[in-house]
Amino acid sequence: MSSLLRLMLIVLLNEVYARMIPDTEVILLPVWDLKGAREIPLTFKAFGQIIQLNLRRNDNMVSPQFQVWKHNANDIMEELPQLNAPNPCYYLHKSPAGSAAISFCQQHGLHGLVFLENATLEITPLRNGFAPSALLVNDRYVKQEVNLPLGEPHVVKRSPPRLSVDPDFEMHRHRIRDTQENLVLELAVFFDEAAYRLFSPFLDEDDEKIRDMLLAYVNGIQALYHHPSLGVSIDISLIRLDIIQRQPFDLPHFGGERGNLLDSFCNYANARNPPENDRSRHWDIGLYVTGLDLYAVENGRRNGATMGLATVGGICIPRYSCVIAELGVTDQLGKPYPSAGFTSVYIAAHEIGHNLGMPHDSSDNACPRDGYIMSPSRGVRGETIWSACSRQVAETLSQTKICLLDQPEPRNASNDHSRYRDLPGREWNAKRQCELLLRDKDADVVTLHEACQSLQCETPHRSGYYFAGPALDGTL
Repeated sequence: MSSLLRLMLIVLLNEVYARMIPDTEVILLPVWDLKGAREIPLTFKAFGQIIQLNLRRNDNMVSPQFQVWKHNANDIMEELPQLNAPNPCYYLHKSPAGSAAISFCQQHGLHGLVFLENATLEITPLRNGFAPSALLVNDRYVKQEVNLPLGEPHVVKRSPPRLSVDPDFEMHRHRIRDTQENLVLELAVFFDEAAYRLFSPFLDEDDEKIRDMLLAYVNGIQALYHHPSLGVSIDISLIRLDIIQRQPFDLPHFGGERGNLLDSFCNYANARNPPENDRSRHWDIGLYVTGLDLYAVENGRRNGATMGLATVGGICIPRYSCVIAELGVTDQLGKPYPSAGFTSVYIAAHEIGHNLGMPHDSSDNACPRDGYIMSPSRGVRGETIWSACSRQVAETLSQTKICLLDQPEPRNASNDHSRYRDLPGREWNAKRQCELLLRDKDADVVTLHEACQSLQCETPHRSGYYFAGPALDGTL
């Protein structure tokens, strides 16, 4: 096919996209052979506007001291250094006119976000399969035939900034950003035996796939702590990941009884957390991710409504800087709880919020009981933003929780949850989120309608529909 005909195909695709999907264009971007280049200039035109980016490689993603450990089936703790390979393909742009985060990690194009004063542009390669199935042009044909010397076709989607939390939010956000110290939450994640047994068969007994799932999980938490409704941006730096194939004798789980398990984990994590003067390996919060159905004993009866637990305000206090959260849990009939799939990132963010000092909404404060991340109960719809009460706590963290002011050393990209660019739904698409929810590779999404409220899933092996909670950011 001649270059002219290929170019005509791009024009046709652009017209089809414009009619089918508002605020979407198809553009050509150059193909890069990076080889670790420190700087990349990138200029393109979208929606009638010339965008000029001066991209610099992001070398501050995961500490070089980041460690992945496994407590194996032989009751031996071993490091997994093969999971620590660097991948220098993440770039950032900052200027008074806006900012951008761009990834060149995958073949056939780039992924990323460009934040302008009045809009956000999301860029993905056309041949990555993000085109709507209803396109008049055959997707296989596009992938095989569109190989222009002028560059690769990319989809650019425009959306307005999500800054309408309250009328004064934009001005307030800028004031905070200009005056607050940079907040960094250094995190260690412990993936327990019960969770390992749930997910390892689904992930082909592959520790690298488990690591990648947990990076997407942590990145989902990160996206919530970058949400503008919080008022401040809190970066998460992953310091350590423990994959527990066999539960250590000094980490009893008490069958999921929440109080005893939290105490057990806090003791275990505190004994292993290096002192604060060892800044390269010390973490601010330990997160215990469990496949157990947490419960409490109330009036002599077992109450399984608990999905996580933390000490309010415990961060920066070694004995109490620890939280527990469910992942992958179902009821006795196999029906998923809200913590079964990626909705669990809200559970973890909620418990971390407690550890930062946030109480429940409506608990001795004027915020509504329902509708926000710190609501006292959680379903599978909505509750995806922070309340004004949570924001008030977050705005004082630089004065009240000074351990968050420690800055980590430069990070290693291969183990970095931020490689998902706060869009873990790009890698963990709707089908994969349904597969994870039901731990069934035949599971699929029913519809993307209202997916931002709750993703609807089904499987040929069970009757009925199942809801995974709000889809991950970036889900198509």
